[in-house]
Amino acid sequence: MTQQEKAMSDVKRKIDNAIKLVSDLCKPRGSAGAREWIMSIPARPDYDPDIVISDALYSASTEITRLTKQLAESQRQNAELRVGLEHISNMRAPVFGSSVTAFDNAKRCARDALDKALADDKAGSRA
Repeated sequence: MTQQEKAMSDVKRKIDNAIKLVSDLCKPRGSAGAREWIMSIPARPDYDPDIVISDALYSASTEITRLTKQLAESQRQNAELRVGLEHISNMRAPVFGSSVTAFDNAKRCARDALDKALADDKAGSRA
């Protein structure tokens, strides 16, 4: 597990604990696991702490899940690009009817394009 994956996992765990805490705060007084908290009846979604906090934590949890999937896809694409770059680096000019210089230029252009795609993808992962 990478350091970034561990950090995201820790944040997700903390958020899950906070969601449970909010749930416990909403249990009837005196019931198992209940915690004290004053709530409005009827509920005020933009004011009541239980609803506001739960919504914020749920949204954060959903966003972390989305970003984790996006990171995994980005890492998969980077791996594919690295394989392509390795193949290009190992290419040799055909023996018949071609210019070695033209082949080398095409190979260099392809390598530069893959390098740029990797750099762009890496920069996008940081954003």
